[in-house]
Amino acid sequence: MSLRAELLRATAVLHKRHEESPLFAIITGEEEAPSRLRYAAWLRALKVVLEESTRARGRARPNAPAAPWIEDDARSLARLREDLAALDDIPAPPSRAIGPMLELVETLRQWGPDEPLRHVGAQFAIESSLRVGPPLLERLRARREDGAARSFLSLLARDGPARWRSLEARLDDFTPSALTRAQIVDAAVRVYTRALELADALGEHDDVTRAVIRALNREAGDHATTSDPREVMAAVDAGLRSWAAHPYYEARYGPRGRRFTRSDSAWLVLLADASERARQRQLTWLMGLLVSRGMPSALLEAHLRDLHEELRAAVPERASRYAELTRLADQLRAQRLAALPSFDALAARAPPHETLGEVGVLLVAAVADERHGYARAASRLEAWLRDSGRCSPEWLAAARALVEEARASPKGGA
Repeated sequence: MSLRAELLRATAVLHKRHEESPLFAIITGEEEAPSRLRYAAWLRALKVVLEESTRARGRARPNAPAAPWIEDDARSLARLREDLAALDDIPAPPSRAIGPMLELVETLRQWGPDEPLRHVGAQFAIESSLRVGPPLLERLRARREDGAARSFLSLLARDGPARWRSLEARLDDFTPSALTRAQIVDAAVRVYTRALELADALGEHDDVTRAVIRALNREAGDHATTSDPREVMAAVDAGLRSWAAHPYYEARYGPRGRRFTRSDSAWLVLLADASERARQRQLTWLMGLLVSRGMPSALLEAHLRDLHEELRAAVPERASRYAELTRLADQLRAQRLAALPSFDALAARAPPHETLGEVGVLLVAAVADERHGYARAASRLEAWLRDSGRCSPEWLAAARALVEEARASPKGGA
């Protein structure tokens, strides 16, 4: 059996269920508002998936054998952005779709440079799922005049069949080892399963806020978050950036901490729209909570800057609104320098740690937090570093000397 035939057989049931997803019946239904809302939500989800697929494939080695298989999604993404601009007046609640969308993104992210051919299976699944595009366009045209926000579907109708035939031909000519074949098929089934779950979720109704929180972190309760899928994914990406920049997070908080970073990040997006009084009250509350749990306010400052950059890139038309997050980050830095004017000079001399990164800088920042009223912030962090067994006696001694120097340095105004 050829690889193409095996992939078609392995995904046949998934493909049929995807074609019959209630989502597409809703999009082409008679009720104008629900159909337009779900159509916008579907396009936004596709944009997230294609962007992540492009990034995931780009992480493969340049000379990887998957390279000839990779189709350029630049035109598809450009058309999606054009359609979404035309639909910008429609709020796109993610319903229950945030969870499946995150699962699909995580599935695409899990294969690194050493597994490039898994992206062949992922590409097959994505291309196969997009075969709903041409018939969907015809159904939309039959229901009403073909108008705005059909650019992406028109591209699929025009180029999709040839693109699919090209992929089939490549699969017919490819004779991988049994292990590689199994990996490709496994990847295709995983990605197609997630794509089906996403389509089905977009066709369902649910309370938006509860759905987002459940998807991001089931332990976070029912607190508010953004419900715009673009902002949710930007918040998730900001969390990933923060954790990559500060290995201390993973070492101390692990998987549970990653989940709370997701939900907290999605909540922080709302600060951009809050009143000044509410913004300050909520920032003070969160800062106290995080510092008490071992996260100096310097980490919150860094995350606010990462969040601002991710949001501005994801939703550029709201850039001025997101600038409030940078202002909050500037405020946190100003508070730290007011409490500890020598912070920058001391931080520059902080001993780096082999696995925990710039945790020495965090100790100095925690001294500033102590001066700002958060009792024992540095003492708690120092105790964890000592008790974790991750730090050598020499490193601990150097860090302790720096903490004492920070505590003895002049306070603001000196």
